[in-house]
Amino acid sequence: MEQTKKMKEETAVRRNYRDRVFRLVFGREEALLELDKNTVQYMIDEMQETIDSQQKQLEEKQETIDSQQNQLEEKQETIDSQKNQLEETNRLLSQALEKIKQLENAVNGKQQ
Repeated sequence: MEQTKKMKEETAVRRNYRDRVFRLVFGREEALLELDKNTVQYMIDEMQETIDSQQKQLEEKQETIDSQQNQLEEKQETIDSQKNQLEETNRLLSQALEKIKQLENAVNGKQQ
């Protein structure tokens, strides 16, 4: 009977030890899994912040490009307008020169 009691005690000690080892091993695994999950979420959050920041920079650069494009178009319109004015001025000057030549010829013809 004492031997049975001793065996029961040893069995209880082993069972207790086994349970403690089981909790220790699986408790660590669960903690590591949670840590891994948290680490992955942190990395995802960091990447998302980087993506958001880069997206904002791209949008700002696109706005700058659009603004510069508008300025270029306005300058091109000014250049085209000035070119048309120069062409009109040249046409009027050519007509005036032609009339001067005609008048000179008329004056020279009368003097002779």
